[in-house]
Amino acid sequence: MPARTMSRPLLAVLTALLVGALLSSGCSLLPVTTSPDPAPSGGIAPPAKPAAVATSTVEPEDELDLAAVEAVDGKRLRKLAAAGAVIVDVREKDDFELERLPEAVNVPMSEFTEKAGKWAEDEAIVVYGSKDAKAKTAASWLVRNGYEKVYRLKGGIEDWDGEREGVLAKYRLDKPTVIYVYSPSCDVCAQTTPEFEKLKKKYGKKIDMEAVDARLLVYALYLLGSQAKTDEEKLAAAGAILMVTNDSPPVFYMVDPDPRVYRKVGGYDGLRVLWSWLQKH
Repeated sequence: MPARTMSRPLLAVLTALLVGALLSSGCSLLPVTTSPDPAPSGGIAPPAKPAAVATSTVEPEDELDLAAVEAVDGKRLRKLAAAGAVIVDVREKDDFELERLPEAVNVPMSEFTEKAGKWAEDEAIVVYGSKDAKAKTAASWLVRNGYEKVYRLKGGIEDWDGEREGVLAKYRLDKPTVIYVYSPSCDVCAQTTPEFEKLKKKYGKKIDMEAVDARLLVYALYLLGSQAKTDEEKLAAAGAILMVTNDSPPVFYMVDPDPRVYRKVGGYDGLRVLWSWLQKH
C-alpha cells in the first residue's frame, strides 16, 4: 500500500489504538527526567511529616484505611460528580492530557501529598488511575489524613464506560477494529498474513480489519506527527511510533469502541486470540 493512499482516518485509528495500548501497558510517553532530589520510583516525594508519605504500593497497614473507601462503578461516579464530588486523576500529566474523565483534575502521585491537603476534609473525593494500584494508595492516604468521603473508581480509566476528554477522545471508533502489523521479511508473517486475509474476508463486513506493513506504518505515523498542530498530537504520534518499533511483527491490535478496550498480541499465537476475539463480535 503506497504511503499516499493511507487515509488520515486510518492513521487516526492507528494512532489512537497504538497509544491506547501503550498507555494500558503502563509505559510513559515522555522522556524520564530527574531532579536534584527525585521522588522514589512510582511514588511520592517524602513530605515534612513521615506519616504523610504515600507510595505506589499498598502497604499492609493501608488495608484498614481502604476498608473505609467505597469502590464505585461508572454509574455511581456520575451521581457523585453531579452532586459536586472532586474527580481526581492520579496519573502523570502526559497520560492525563491524552485521555481523562470529564471534569477530572490532575494530581499526580508525585504531587499528591502537597496538593491533596487543599481540599476540605468533608469534601467528597473520587480518585482513579490507569487501573487500581495508585488509586488505592491515594485513597488510603486521604483516609489516613482525615478525609471522610473517599471513593475510588473500580478498574480505573481502563474500565471506564463513559465519555472521555483529551487528545484520544477525538479518535472515535464506530465499530470493532483490528490492525495487523506485519513485515515482508518476517518468516512468521508468511504464515499469519494469508490466515489474516481469510479472517478479513469472513468478518470484514462488520469489523474494520487492516493489514499494514510495519515500515509503512512507522513512516505514515511520522508524517502524521510532522503535520500535527499541537504538542499533544505530536506526542500521540511519537508514542505510536515507539510502540511499533519496539514490537517485532506480526502483531495484532484489537479494540472495542464502547467501552473502549485495547488488546495486543504478538506472534503466531495472535491468530488464535484474534479468532476467539472475532467470535465474540
